[in-house]
Amino acid sequence: MNSILAFVMNHKTIFIKLTISVLLFGVGWAAGTKVSAIAHNMTLNDLQAKHAKAELQWESERKAAAERQIRALDAAVQKQQNATTESQRITTQLLETQQQLSKTERELKKRINDATKNDGRNFNGIGPYSLQLYRAALGYPIDSRCLPANTSGAAGSASETTCPGAGLSPEDILDHITDYGTYCRTIEKQLISIKNWERNK
Repeated sequence: MNSILAFVMNHKTIFIKLTISVLLFGVGWAAGTKVSAIAHNMTLNDLQAKHAKAELQWESERKAAAERQIRALDAAVQKQQNATTESQRITTQLLETQQQLSKTERELKKRINDATKNDGRNFNGIGPYSLQLYRAALGYPIDSRCLPANTSGAAGSASETTCPGAGLSPEDILDHITDYGTYCRTIEKQLISIKNWERNK
């Protein structure tokens, strides 16, 4: 024991320096560990903050994209609904027109015999009664002033009618049929276009 104390006393300077070095190393190691931990925490916090920011931005972009898709879908649905409504309106209108035309056609056919009977057989074309029926069939107003004053069924002359040219010559009939045929073909093409649009919408 005494020898150990003597050894320490003889080398106390060395022991003091060694003790100081150990203490300094311990303090430095502790400080370095603390600084390293602080730096690690700062790096981790920075990474977490960046990750949270990126995640928030991604979520915002995803939400914006979803909203754009919803708006586009709503617009497409509304457009389809408008097209369907318009198609139904046109279809209903065409059906009503066809029904009205069929009714008018039946009524006019019933009146043909009466008109030709009243005109008599002296007209080379259409007599005044047939002309009025002809006008009615085409949707024109009937002018009763152009009917003959003679209602016995015999054909009246131009002097017996209240307006000149009460009848219609064959040339006039053919000319009018040509124009009306062109008109009917135009309407037919329009109806075909509507039908094709309805089928392909």
